Amino acid sequence: MFFRHQDGVVNINRDQVPPDQREEMEAFVVEKAEFPQFRGEVENGYPLSRVTNPGICPRCGGTTSQKVAEFIYATSWGSRAAIAPAGRFCSNCPTVIVDQHMIAKAMVVDGRFLRTVGVLDIETGNPMYFKTWRGEKPIYFLDENEQIEDMRIPSDAGLSAGGPTTPGTSAPRASDGKKKRKRKQAKAKRKRNRKRK
Repeated sequence: MFFRHQDGVVNINRDQVPPDQREEMEAFVVEKAEFPQFRGEVENGYPLSRVTNPGICPRCGGTTSQKVAEFIYATSWGSRAAIAPAGRFCSNCPTVIVDQHMIAKAMVVDGRFLRTVGVLDIETGNPMYFKTWRGEKPIYFLDENEQIEDMRIPSDAGLSAGGPTTPGTSAPRASDGKKKRKRKQAKAKRKRNRKRK
């Protein structure tokens, strides 16, 4: 099933929508959201939970307005995208304030929401990953398929393994070491397989 209604949010699994119907489905979502669709560039992101006044851009002081966009987010299962009116976009600079709780509710896969990492360009379909998050340059973690697994910023370094994991924050995971070992094992196995050929 690609359609689910839960907690006042309608979730549509794009992966299960036939490719020839995706554009129509996206237009339907934008129409029902009653907000304009964002068109433009994004470089900077701020979580709504860390912004005092969402009507004012925390970067330049410009006014913001709520719009629909396709947000890229990291989960414990890799990166995904969700179409939602979850962003307040600045009118003066390439900045967005993201309602990560809305995006977390829109998840259609099992797993743990980590944080939003960017926005898809509506014209090209290319990802616009954040160059700054909360005013800091992020460090992206990639999986073996070069998909974004998570994003951290320097001020996150003080979080403990048992620390907060609510949207907008990300604690170091105990499974990081296990994943690293698995990657090493997979790399060694590929190397052995190449030698056999």
